[in-house]
Amino acid sequence: MTFKHPANVKYRGKRKIPMATFCQMYLDGDVELNGDTLAILEKRHDWASFRLTFGLIYHVLFKLIPKMVEDLSFHGMFLYTDDDCVHPDYEELDVGLLRGFLGPRMMYTSGIVRDTNNEESQKELENNKLDIICEKIHLNPYDKVLSIGYGWQALANYARRIFPNVPFTGLTHTNEYINIPAIRGGYKKIICTHLAQHKGPGNFMALHTGPGEYSDFLKHIHGLLSNDCIFFLEVAGADKSWQYEDLVWRLLMAKYVCPDAIPYASLGSLTNQLETAGFRVNGADNVGRHYSETVRKWYGNFVWNQEALVAMYGPKVYRASFLA
Repeated sequence: MTFKHPANVKYRGKRKIPMATFCQMYLDGDVELNGDTLAILEKRHDWASFRLTFGLIYHVLFKLIPKMVEDLSFHGMFLYTDDDCVHPDYEELDVGLLRGFLGPRMMYTSGIVRDTNNEESQKELENNKLDIICEKIHLNPYDKVLSIGYGWQALANYARRIFPNVPFTGLTHTNEYINIPAIRGGYKKIICTHLAQHKGPGNFMALHTGPGEYSDFLKHIHGLLSNDCIFFLEVAGADKSWQYEDLVWRLLMAKYVCPDAIPYASLGSLTNQLETAGFRVNGADNVGRHYSETVRKWYGNFVWNQEALVAMYGPKVYRASFLA
């Protein structure tokens, strides 16, 4: 990497640059990476340290923690609300950038690799995933389906190739949905592949109640289902035996990328919350390896669309999104 200010050349050899310092310099354009950015970041342990810096500690104490306390205190007011201004600027920006790397289907979910001998395209990975979802929810022509998260349109189109008349309601946090009637319940199947903020008809909104907490959202979902029906949930999880590096990365994401970035729930915690909400967990799959391949496809899209994204949002926003 090349530093633009001579004072920063001190970071060389055994003197590694703190990752928080690097992120700030990278976003400000004070350092240029000589080569493929992803390849350089994959070798981060060779040139970066993950010690806490004063700036990161200050952000945690005086910005992140107060915000989390506020969210926990007022969550009851936020769950079902007409307020569309939680993070309006970020949401609009989020959608435009998502289109830049997710591709035309806008599926913000892990694809599935089936052919390990040949490289599958992004569309093939997505089709594999859609096929598995339809299989796991036992889709039939008498279902009434609610799909929450980016990619609901792709799922609806895929499912209707099997059963053309299946009633589908799709919902994202951008208020884009199909089948205008409000969400009142009675669904046979509910699929959630992107658990964040979701708004739509009937003032429906699901928001994390705190670090790794989804209990209120899950209880609301349980109330929307008919008896003996199926809820398919995909969520980014966390290991109980977390690493210090993971903590630093999450703090950096909360500071530089997403203001609402919070730790995820472990499988055990999520299972307990599901059972408390009234669900019976029938199975769980770890798709981490498949997600890694999916992210590589997204990375290719992001680099391919770099010129257009930089022209639309500027280099700093592009760099921040790249770190995510």
